[in-house]
Amino acid sequence: MNRSMYSPAWLALAMLISPMCLADEPTTSKSTDIDKAPVFSATTAEPVLMRYKLKMDQVMKMGVDMDVDVHVQAGPQDIKMVQAMHFDAKARVTEVDDKGNMACVVKITHMTMKMSGMTDIAYDSDKPDEAPASFQGVAAMIDVGIPCKISPVGELLETDLEPLRLAAQRANNAALAKAVEDSVNQMFEGTFLQLSKDPIAAGATYKGGTILSDKTKMHLSYKIGSVSADKSKAVMEPSIEMEIPPDAFPGATGKITSQESNGWQVWDVEKGCPGDAQMHMHVGMELTSNGEKATVEITTTSRMTSKVE
Repeated sequence: MNRSMYSPAWLALAMLISPMCLADEPTTSKSTDIDKAPVFSATTAEPVLMRYKLKMDQVMKMGVDMDVDVHVQAGPQDIKMVQAMHFDAKARVTEVDDKGNMACVVKITHMTMKMSGMTDIAYDSDKPDEAPASFQGVAAMIDVGIPCKISPVGELLETDLEPLRLAAQRANNAALAKAVEDSVNQMFEGTFLQLSKDPIAAGATYKGGTILSDKTKMHLSYKIGSVSADKSKAVMEPSIEMEIPPDAFPGATGKITSQESNGWQVWDVEKGCPGDAQMHMHVGMELTSNGEKATVEITTTSRMTSKVE
């Protein structure tokens, strides 16, 4: 899944559904380093046309590992939060029309989450009886099929969140149902990788759309890093620019002071589907409330595996 499953939408989802756990002592997640991008034995400078080409009854299975480190410094307080998440998801193609638009049913099939803090929290969707009460919203999302229609260039043409809405309502919590619906709606906006509408060659860059998460905007672009000589695969280099308004945080004004991102995404030109991907992103922010300032540093590393059956 993605504008890619490493996309910022998944980070937004992670932040929306997880309680914030504060750590007394500094902690760290797994390494924020990512692997080097795959290298083809031979490449071409000729352009390629990238399109989704999945056929009826094919299933795209994805796994995502995401590590998020948050560091907040406000005066003498030095707070660190660490979160490690894993998602398994699949998209089954139920129909392909004569324009190549794909009707799919997308499910999150498994999720685990670990957070450090004064009270450590661990969640595994395979062990619902052990889940904290605050994870009811997460549990409501597991194995719920969401129908959607995707264009050959990855545009989300239609989606129906009613099955998810009904699942969340069974928790008898209207606020929870609304929060889950909003978070998954944002996730779906960034689920499938948006492709260039025109043939594109190595070295060229195209805009990959904007993901909205509450008041935050995340602008995506992709540079074609390389194309294999037989034109069967390409390596893409995603870039993310985050934009927040001053009133994005209740009771405080905020601004981004620094940001950088790097990573890679394999695209299977021949099969018409995404391959493996890795992404690193760092954002620095400054918050001001009642004349007092705090700095926030968020580092996210994600790794995705993908295959089509």
